[in-house]
Amino acid sequence: MEGGLFCGIDLKTGRLFSPKVFKGPIVEDVVVHPDTHVPIEGELPRWGVMLESIQEMCRHVPTLRYLGFDIIITESSFKVIEINSLSGISYIQLFYPFLANPLGRQFFQALGAKN
Repeated sequence: MEGGLFCGIDLKTGRLFSPKVFKGPIVEDVVVHPDTHVPIEGELPRWGVMLESIQEMCRHVPTLRYLGFDIIITESSFKVIEINSLSGISYIQLFYPFLANPLGRQFFQALGAKN
């Protein structure tokens, strides 16, 4: 498969939604994985535990304003591969536009973003 595969995650439940494939400058909706043809659906295991752990990690580095986590999730656990202080935001914008959310708007306007 060329490009990348990604989807939205319901922040309350960990349920996957609106899977997409990135092909160069084009983003297309998909329902199944392009190589395996397995449906892209379901809920991430232990979502609440993972969110609590990530929030705890963030509290230990309060001087960093924005963090992006690369995580591997299994049925029984998760592992943080790396934490990025300059994480990209383009894919997230497709599901949760930052300036449409009052807290996101406030955060990015404080950093100099315009409407």
